[in-house]
Amino acid sequence: MAGLAPDIQEIVRKDIPLAPYTSFGIGGPADLYAEPKTIEQLEALVTEADKNHIPYYILGGGSNTLFSDKGFRGIVIRPQFKKISTTETPTEASIVAEAGATIAQLIQAAAKSDLSGIEVWVGLPGTIGGAVRGNAGAGGVEIKDMLSSATILDLKQRKIMELSNADLELEYRHSTLKDKPHLIVLSATFHFDKKLPAQEQQLLMKDVLQKRHATQPKGKSAGCAFKNGTDPLTHTIISAGKLIDECGLKGTRVGGIEISTIHGNFLQNTGNATQQDVLDTIALIKKTVKTQKNIDLHEEIQIVPE
Repeated sequence: MAGLAPDIQEIVRKDIPLAPYTSFGIGGPADLYAEPKTIEQLEALVTEADKNHIPYYILGGGSNTLFSDKGFRGIVIRPQFKKISTTETPTEASIVAEAGATIAQLIQAAAKSDLSGIEVWVGLPGTIGGAVRGNAGAGGVEIKDMLSSATILDLKQRKIMELSNADLELEYRHSTLKDKPHLIVLSATFHFDKKLPAQEQQLLMKDVLQKRHATQPKGKSAGCAFKNGTDPLTHTIISAGKLIDECGLKGTRVGGIEISTIHGNFLQNTGNATQQDVLDTIALIKKTVKTQKNIDLHEEIQIVPE
């Protein structure tokens, strides 16, 4: 990418293993890898990649990303802009968090100002950009419940725009951004209309974490592998973990992947798992649940081709 300015050229590295940048711990080397610290650097990288017909992939926290063992033939871009700012009025408050900031940092910023509503997200991995894109959530609170708007970079038109909560078409683990990969989250604005002293928030978060630790396994995984299923007769939502458990799949091993004995919706890398092991496990679960329950499961994991 010789056309880049020297200050941007110096952040581009070659043959960088991707496994350390994902919670799965799976992924071979990317031909090129960069961590832009500003929106301008991000735009410059994408422009140069387009000009040279180099595929690019925008990586967030890597908490639900599955790369190929052969890596990525192009440039993986991992934005590092992480600023968070809080604005308060007598009746409400808002927090603007840049895409590279983590959910944990957003929770800390809210607690610092006694702003309440997202304590149940404690322990969720990932960045703000990925959370908005996938409408992440926990404890009955999703991104859509707290988000006012998001600042978006349109990589096709090279323009920055503001999309409202409605514009993003947020639904269960989905947004319009998933259908339009050229739209990249730069920052998100969250609204708060409740206050709770930080000490009380800490007690609530301690309780949430204790429950999470008791019901979710530790180790390398991508969190919940599947979205919850829908019963075709009653149209009720059924936990994917419950379905997997009822099908007797807990503890099943496929290569280096084990379906967790603690939570069936977690696929754990036991140490040497490959992308194919994960894909084979996903296929096994889908087929078994369909055969036994007549329910189609859809994975949450983002599978990135080589």
